[in-house]
Amino acid sequence: MKKYLAPIAMVAAATTAHAQTTLNVRDADIRAFIADAAKVTGRTFIIDNRVAGKVTVVTDRPLSRSEYFEIFLSTLRSNGLVAVPTSNGAFRIQPLDNAASQPSRIGVGGAARNSYVTEIVRLRSIDATSAVDTVRPLVSAQGSVSANRGGNSLVIVDFADNIRRVREVLRRIDTDNASTRVIALKNASAKEIATALQGLVGSGAGGGQGGAAGAAGGGPTASVVAVEGSNAVALRGDSATVARLAQVAIDLDQKARNGTEIKVVFLENADAEQLLPVLQELVGQTPTQPTT
Repeated sequence: MKKYLAPIAMVAAATTAHAQTTLNVRDADIRAFIADAAKVTGRTFIIDNRVAGKVTVVTDRPLSRSEYFEIFLSTLRSNGLVAVPTSNGAFRIQPLDNAASQPSRIGVGGAARNSYVTEIVRLRSIDATSAVDTVRPLVSAQGSVSANRGGNSLVIVDFADNIRRVREVLRRIDTDNASTRVIALKNASAKEIATALQGLVGSGAGGGQGGAAGAAGGGPTASVVAVEGSNAVALRGDSATVARLAQVAIDLDQKARNGTEIKVVFLENADAEQLLPVLQELVGQTPTQPTT
């Protein structure tokens, strides 16, 4: 049955589930091809009035209904068209242009590889905004990817096979590379050491109880937590920063055993790196050259 509506046409048909069909169409009108697909697959297709052209598809063996449908979707895709599932089970056949902004199936589970779907990918470790820059080249020109910052997730609209590839890439890069280390203190107070470490990396926050600490300008970050019950400090962050903080904590704990007073001074105007060599000369130490 073929019924024309303005500005769309609807094609629907029923067929047996186990029928085998051989595709052999040459330079056929694409609307007639869609009508045949409706008869073979038993699906309903709503055809956009912009759909036009000729198609050629030849197979060397009979196809099952599912195989026929997959080749049908692939043929549409190669001709710049897409079959977008609708809420009532039909498919809306339209040009790929602006298809990403139209309602589509949610989730790739069970979707044919050439189906046009929307997928939400939740991220655990990497930031959604930076992930968009990573995967955008993998999304087709007609697809779209956007970041949901509130839920740290990506919303991807594309063909199912492409989305599965993007998901695999994200699975491999969305890993937690943070390092964790606990430093048991023998001499100094955990609260004092935590305060000193936070000050050294530039946060100056948390009152020694713990918190996120980061280098100025968005550099490597670390969390420093005072575990007063066991007189230890817990460090978590990128491995290089954690290693440096751990060594500082050990050094400060050693100085505390020798009775050396620990005091952190926050500078309002002077640069700490520039001031350090001056202070070292005053106490007879070898000056440390500022990094450039």
